[in-house]
Amino acid sequence: MEKSVNFNADVSAVVVLYNPDLSNLKKSLLSLITQVGNVILIDNSPINLETGEFLSFFKDFSIEYYFLGENLGIAKAQNIGIHKALNKKSNFVLIMDQDSIPFSDMVYHLKHDFIFLSNKGCKVGAIGPVPINIQTQAPYSSRIKKNYPFFDDCQNIIKVSELISSGSLIDLAIFEDVGLMDESLFIDGVDHEWCWRANSKGYVCAMSNNAKLQHMLGEGDRKIFGIRIAITSPFRVFYQFRNYFYLCKRQYVPLYWKINNGFKYLIKILYYPTFVSPRKLYLKNILRGIKAGLSVKG
Repeated sequence: MEKSVNFNADVSAVVVLYNPDLSNLKKSLLSLITQVGNVILIDNSPINLETGEFLSFFKDFSIEYYFLGENLGIAKAQNIGIHKALNKKSNFVLIMDQDSIPFSDMVYHLKHDFIFLSNKGCKVGAIGPVPINIQTQAPYSSRIKKNYPFFDDCQNIIKVSELISSGSLIDLAIFEDVGLMDESLFIDGVDHEWCWRANSKGYVCAMSNNAKLQHMLGEGDRKIFGIRIAITSPFRVFYQFRNYFYLCKRQYVPLYWKINNGFKYLIKILYYPTFVSPRKLYLKNILRGIKAGLSVKG
């Protein structure tokens, strides 16, 4: 199969924006527009990009921009984008973060490997690329869970329990069975929760070692007690802790994730209010998140 945008013409890329760094966003879009049929920008930011000159640079490309006027959360924005892709009669949606930069052949490999697995009889929920840490240029990888290839004669496609949303390629028809993104989560855990829900309905998720994108978790990461942990804003810390307790009450969420993140968040409870400014705001939002998470019934 030829590596061209024609092969991916039935792919709509949905990019959720929130106060984007326009330089990084430009790099991301310049790579995306050559790889997909169209790009749909869903903007949660308070400022409309149409009031500036940024979008005029892309006026000759198939990019649509939708300004929401307020932050409705990443799940809601993704769902709006998915509906737009469905209206375009696309077959696939590619979910992207605003600051992730795909390698030039990422989408080709994702779709190629998705079709390969489907032809092998796999019920594929989503397939994603290998995320490369922008800071270290090393691949992000699971520290506690080993992933294995689907087939002995194909080592480049790995079976995984979950994917990060950025770079995830999903057959749009699957949403009718699995459902859309969980808007109650607002931001953190949205990607993993959808994968686990898909798993519970008999779908598998895959990572293609042939496909790569540059990515950064949160505000970057630091080593804490020898463990590399993503540092997030006080705003997101509230949702991290709240959603951890939300998800722990759901039976389809893997036990290993509950244990691993429980340990990770215990470190954050100690580390953030002590070493990361603004310390008091971190502590306040952590406590708010725990209270909100525990108050919701499973």
